[in-house]
Amino acid sequence: MSSTLAGAFVSRLVPSPTRLVISNSPIFTMVQPSSREGRRLRELWAGRAATPLDDEVPVRVRAVAVPRADVATRDANRNGGPAVMVISRLVSGVRGPRQPILGSEFAGEVAKVGAAVKEFQVGNTVFGSTGFRFGAYAEFVRVRESARIAPMPARLSFEQAASITDGGLNALWCLRLAKPRSGQSILVYGASGAIGTAGVQLAKHLGYHVTGVTSTKNVDLVRALGAETVIDYTRDDFTKNGRAYDVI
Repeated sequence: MSSTLAGAFVSRLVPSPTRLVISNSPIFTMVQPSSREGRRLRELWAGRAATPLDDEVPVRVRAVAVPRADVATRDANRNGGPAVMVISRLVSGVRGPRQPILGSEFAGEVAKVGAAVKEFQVGNTVFGSTGFRFGAYAEFVRVRESARIAPMPARLSFEQAASITDGGLNALWCLRLAKPRSGQSILVYGASGAIGTAGVQLAKHLGYHVTGVTSTKNVDLVRALGAETVIDYTRDDFTKNGRAYDVI
């Protein structure tokens, strides 16, 4: 993580009205305020690296992603209607954030290991997800050895590794659940989303004939990812075009 984080945001986020400045303290976390301005990550504060439990792996975070779960939790799903908002509040905190430190997808280096940890050593590069436990918007995040953490492929940068844990792992899970065979046809609906873009590439790599469904503006993107056929759902209803697929 670096001080350039302050100026980086995507269209679904609300940019902070003030610049986020990382202090000279060696340890920091990015905190979601408990006020009504809780949608904005606008506080940085110093903390201490805690001693890990026996099965914990503290990771020095080098890159984090901003998946939809982080954005929705920060926003309390206000755009999803009253029912969704209430459920979100019950999960994330009614009066304020139960977990003030968001961030679920990360990549970094193992900083310490608990006494019972066997698979990781200090200095290993790893990537993973904390799920709804969050906590990755910090210089250090602690995860259990049995959680979603794995050695980082050497050819990936920290930024690349952090960005594939959501879409990549979910797409791989879907493909394994479907158990398609090489040479079969597979249709990926929502092929330009996080899971869809990963699904197209994984399916192509595994030898399937891939058809992707997306909007007009993303047709070229999906084709570039490896889809043999791309359906623009604004012009063609794939459920009525007479084509059959082994897996959807």
